[in-house]
Amino acid sequence: MLTNTNAYISIGSVQFQPSREDFLSTISINEAALEKSLEDSAAYGKDLLMFGTGDLFVEEQEFFVSGDTKAISGLLNYAQAITHRLMTTRGTHPEDRFFGVPWNNYIGQAYSSSRIVKSRLISDITEELYKDRRTREVAYVRASFESPTVLGVECAVIPIRFQAGAIEISLTVEGADA
Repeated sequence: MLTNTNAYISIGSVQFQPSREDFLSTISINEAALEKSLEDSAAYGKDLLMFGTGDLFVEEQEFFVSGDTKAISGLLNYAQAITHRLMTTRGTHPEDRFFGVPWNNYIGQAYSSSRIVKSRLISDITEELYKDRRTREVAYVRASFESPTVLGVECAVIPIRFQAGAIEISLTVEGADA
């Protein structure tokens, strides 16, 4: 079971951490910094802006009081979607039991060969990134076992219709012993 996840996202020179503390205040700056030609809603879609924990962002910090939610589109929507894929344990999504990474296969486990396990984890993460139809290429995936209950992941994806490099995501996943 996951107990904590932290993500850090870079799109070109725009960098942000989708957390309750700073993501909402920096999202407008990030949207302005990205060229509008890259904000292709037809290709990347629109959705509600969500916390990394899955809670809705609203325009005011008092959640669910004003009822005024914020939408996200373009590359930021894609970045949010693939980050949510990586932060979700496979089998926990209520509508798609194959959504997410099988973190429970890796967190809190003891292995005789961490190299083989790391290869499997990288393969599972890569597979999950390619499940999003907007992913053109997975440039790299790196994984590290920081402790038996903490995994570090770095990856870069190149979305469709994107010519300016890759979206890079750094993720720390923490869980309880199995």
